[in-house]
Amino acid sequence: MRTIAVYRYWWVRFALLAVAGLLIMSVSCQGQVTSEDIQGFLQAVQGKEIIIKLEDGSTVRVSVEDPQEATQAAQLVGEQVNVRVRVDNGSRSLDQIQRRGGEDQHFSGVIESMDNDTWVIGDQSFKVDATTVLDGGLAPGVMARVEFITLADGTRLATEIETDEEEDHFTGTIESMSEDTWIIGGRTFQVNDATRLDEGLAVGVLARVEFATMPDGVLLATEIETDEDDDEHFSGTIESIGENAWVVGGRTFQLNAATQFDEGLALGVKARVEFLTMSDGTMVAIEIETDEEEQRITGVLESKEGDTWVIAGQSFTVTETTRIEGQMEVGQRVRVRFLTLPDNSMLATRIEKDTSGPGGGGEMTDTPAPGEDLHFTGIIESTGADNWVIGGQTFKVDANTVLDEGLAVGVEAEVEYVLLADGTKIAREIETDAPSVLPESTSTGTSEATPDDLHFFGIIQSMGAEAWVIGSETFKVDQNTVLDDGLAVGVEAKVEYFLLADGTKLAKEIETDTN
Repeated sequence: MRTIAVYRYWWVRFALLAVAGLLIMSVSCQGQVTSEDIQGFLQAVQGKEIIIKLEDGSTVRVSVEDPQEATQAAQLVGEQVNVRVRVDNGSRSLDQIQRRGGEDQHFSGVIESMDNDTWVIGDQSFKVDATTVLDGGLAPGVMARVEFITLADGTRLATEIETDEEEDHFTGTIESMSEDTWIIGGRTFQVNDATRLDEGLAVGVLARVEFATMPDGVLLATEIETDEDDDEHFSGTIESIGENAWVVGGRTFQLNAATQFDEGLALGVKARVEFLTMSDGTMVAIEIETDEEEQRITGVLESKEGDTWVIAGQSFTVTETTRIEGQMEVGQRVRVRFLTLPDNSMLATRIEKDTSGPGGGGEMTDTPAPGEDLHFTGIIESTGADNWVIGGQTFKVDANTVLDEGLAVGVEAEVEYVLLADGTKIAREIETDAPSVLPESTSTGTSEATPDDLHFFGIIQSMGAEAWVIGSETFKVDQNTVLDDGLAVGVEAKVEYFLLADGTKLAKEIETDTN
């Protein structure tokens, strides 16, 4: 009996110790569940998951089990939020979500300074972080509009800063990179502390540049990124446009209130999508922008019929994504930015009154008749002995055509012309603000003009007896061309050249670029 009692004693003691151990383990496991407060920009809500972008640019994924909470979160997409989450073994689940700060406010002023985390605009200080949406062309001295919220401590947190400067984009090979100047595809771009630079950028890499043209003509790069598809970017043709989803290049992208859209997006347009991939594989578009270079022309608005507008004799398609600045009336001079689609139709991305041309953009009583002086502005696409193509329009030139200095392919020019009864456009004068141009040499080899030299930087692609290809441009060389030592295919070179009236680039000097 004594032996049985001893066994019972030790058995009860062992059982009590086991129960105590289980209780300790239970308390320990429960202790791993903690609370965490998160502040940031709500980028996306999909199914049982939300994505929040933090101030440092990183993202946090939070699961949402309650359908009511998911619905509440969906209404806050695109806004700054305060979120309380439960953290259990590293996984986060939503406990509470609410809008951060008060209602959105707006302020306009000139940018005075731009530090890493504080911008001064119109004597007011605004906090900026990785969640702040920055428009293109922002720089000290530029007029900007700030959308912001006021935090509990009185800090003004900028949610978006935008400017009225027009933004463009360009794709080309990086030819040189310095602290404040990059040359891409033969164009020179200024970079500053606000320029967003992608990873993997290097000389020889194909890059996409978003830039704004400043009042002094400088091209200010707002963003430079590699022009390749990755886990966050994709390029393709827009195949369908829906209220909640777009199909681009065969991929379906979901849209939400935070999705940003570029001008001129339409079926058939090549687009570039920045997106997030949710845990269920859904791709949510953060931004969709056109991946084609826009063209510009200026002329008289001749008619408006539904989604077709006729400007300067050309038909343009107008859609809900076309940005129309102000009230447009037939007879007004307007400026139109457009894309040429694969079917050769022209899609208007922006239409605005022309305030720079003759008459300051005032109304005209009727459409000009043949024989009257007309004006047209566009990019010079080709220059021939008898015909020039400017902004998609062909103009006949002759001995009576007055040619301004600085005319060259790629330069924006204004044409004064008359329209003949058969539709021919006779150019009376073509002018631009670009550097001067050397007229074509006569048979005697003399010229009365004293030209300004033009310059070009690029990698030497080929070296022929009469022509060299540098970058993507062809330059004529002759016995008068001064050639520097060390020139060879693959070497970066600087070309000083003249532009002849037929568009030929005559190299005056070619030297290795040591900058």
